[in-house]
Formats: sequence, C-alpha cells, structure tokens
Amino acid sequence: MLIVSYFLLLAKTEAANQQTSLWPVTSIDTMKYSRDPSRDPNIKKVIPPMVAEVAKLGPNHISIATPYDEEFYPVLKAWVTEARKNHLKVWFRGNFSSWEGWFGYPRFTDVNQHHILTKAFIEKHPDLFEDGDIFTPVPEAENGAMGDPRGSDQKTAQFNQFLIDSYNNCQEAFKTIHKNVQCGYFSTNGDIARQVLTDDTVKKIGNIVAIDHYVGSPEQMVQDIDFLTQKFPGAKIVLGEFGAPIPDINGPMTQQQQADFIDKLLQKLYEKRDQVIGLNYWVLSGGSTTILNQDGSERQVANVIRKYFTPPIITGFVKNEHNDGIANAQIIVNDREETMTDKNGLFRFSTIKNQPITITVKYKGYQPSTHSLTPTSDTHIKDIHLSSMTKQNQSFFYRIKLFINNLFNSIK
Repeated sequence: MLIVSYFLLLAKTEAANQQTSLWPVTSIDTMKYSRDPSRDPNIKKVIPPMVAEVAKLGPNHISIATPYDEEFYPVLKAWVTEARKNHLKVWFRGNFSSWEGWFGYPRFTDVNQHHILTKAFIEKHPDLFEDGDIFTPVPEAENGAMGDPRGSDQKTAQFNQFLIDSYNNCQEAFKTIHKNVQCGYFSTNGDIARQVLTDDTVKKIGNIVAIDHYVGSPEQMVQDIDFLTQKFPGAKIVLGEFGAPIPDINGPMTQQQQADFIDKLLQKLYEKRDQVIGLNYWVLSGGSTTILNQDGSERQVANVIRKYFTPPIITGFVKNEHNDGIANAQIIVNDREETMTDKNGLFRFSTIKNQPITITVKYKGYQPSTHSLTPTSDTHIKDIHLSSMTKQNQSFFYRIKLFINNLFNSIK
C-alpha cells in the first residue's frame, strides 16, 4: 500500500508541471502604485495590501513598474518581497527614469547607456529574481529616448536593432547570475507592432510580439491578433496591457458594462490561446480600467478576471484493459488538443468554470473514448479505460496479463 501511495504521489507531482492556467502568463498590472508614487515616503505601507489584492485575483504574475535607478531599489525590493510571500512570479515592467525622463531625471543621450545600466542592475541585484520571472528592459520603447521609430527607414532600422541588442544584453545578464528569467516581451502600441517590427526582429527577441492594446470591441482584438499572427508566422502574442474602459475608446461604463465587456474579451482571448500566451490586465487600481474602487473594494470585473485566472483544474488517469497507465495519450477538449498524459497515464488541464466541455482521449491502436462534463470546481475524472482496436494482434504475454487482470477484478 505504501508503494502504491508513493507512485500515485509521484504521478501527481509530475502532472503538476502540466499547465494549470488558461494562458502560460496571467498578470495584473500595478503601475499606478508601483511606479508613480515611488518617492512617496508612505508607499511601503501600501505595498502589502496591494499585492494581496492582486493575489486574490489568481494570476501567476504581478506586473511591477518601479524604476531601476538605485534611488528606487528599496521600493522595488519591497514589492518583490511581497510578491514572493504571495507566491507570485514577477513581470518586471519598469525602466530607468532617464529613458522617458521620469522623476526629473535627464533623458539618455546615448541609448547604449540603457544596455550598460540594465546589465549592471541585473548583475548587482540577483536576489530580486526567481526562475519563471519576466524582465522587460524597455516597455513601450517608442515613448523614450529613441523617439517615434516611424517616419524614416533609418529610424525603423535603429529601433529594431535596439530591441535585438536589448534582448541579447538581458539574456547575457541573467546567464551571468544563473537565473532562468524570460527576457523581452517588449510591448509596443499596436501601430508600432504593425508598422515597424520586422519578422527578423521578432524571431531574434524570443519570437513574441507584445502589444499594449485597448480596443472598442472584443471582435477588434481578434482582428488585430489575427493580423499580427499572419504578419509574423510562428510568433506568439502577449498583451502587455489590456483593459476597459478607456474613455476615448469605450466611453463611460457602469460596473456591469465593464464586467460584461471584459468577460466577452477574455472569452475571445481564451478561444485564441493557441496564439495568445500571455495577458497583463491594466490596471489594479488608479486608472479608468481599475479593478478596485477608491475605497479598496472590488468592482464587478474582479469576479470576471478571477473566473479566467483561477479556472477549474481537470485531472484523470488513462489506462488500458489491464489497468496500466497509458503514456502520451492525446487529451482533446472541444476539438482542440489540450495536453497529453504523462508516463503514468495522468493528465491535467484547465478550463472555464460552468462551461460544458467534451473530452476525447486518443491513443494509437485503441478505441477513442469521449466524456462530457460541466466543471464547477476542480474535478478528478474517474479512470478512463481504452480498449485495444486490434485484439487479434495482441501478444501472448499481453493476453495472459489481461486474463489475470480480469480475473483479479472479478474476485474483487
């Protein structure tokens, strides 16, 4: 019994490595508090409750925008410390103040200064980072020292080369401190991504196109994602910022209208999750798209985000006729291959609460098996047994094993 329990625990541990969120990266942005008031002497009092509110929404990352200047290091460290306490990975979306001239810092006159300072910052503060974090050296690079990259071929070429150099510089720095941190996710506005980025650049910065993108309708988001996936074949899309309402785009919204809009938008993004691998909702508090009211209470949209960021986890075992687990069986959910079984036959995937799903299990040489359910919470499915399609070709050993197994089951 002890041995059986051990192997069951081992199987569950391995299955835990399978994706348990709808997107590999889900994040909540805190810029209005993690950057804008960084010089406020009382800011550290705000950080613990803010990070706790983010964690309650169920993302796997928190986006922190505190500048990387040494002046602000204690504040950044406080944010990161609270993130770790709440079991969150960090998406670093800050920058040096001189990139855009924040807090009275003079703008860089040479963009190479940015590379030098970034590498030095990472190597000086290895304690800030954990495997699985994301580090964006320059969010919305078009707003900073280089200026708008449109208008000439030279500007466009310089912008693309800067992103490539920044990515490589970041990679080298994290290699030096032996941390597995994802570099890049260079968010730009949608126009820059469409008009300036090249396919060569995208491939050299991780094959990811990140956009800070706000839309008037969920359908518009789908169209824009489709455009980018066609322009950059094989690239994955990350929404560095999204949310609603933006007054100039969406006009005013009631709490209910905001919740309904974000629900429809996230449903569309769920349907596009083969292309979209990351989402960062902007913003937790302090902007028109806020999740929290001024008194700190949650708006209706909070439950919508939680619905998609804390989805039910479906698990189960796939076995053959004599109760052995089948490795590498396909788990197809609503006509999409969601995952495969591990070496013990265990599968694990996430889905949306209260939405009916059909699970089809396939493995070469066996009859497919289909099951339907509407999950309201984490669900472990009863073992799924597949029947061989070619019993006449089964080996003598296989038939003996099957006979013994059937005999054992009949005795039980």
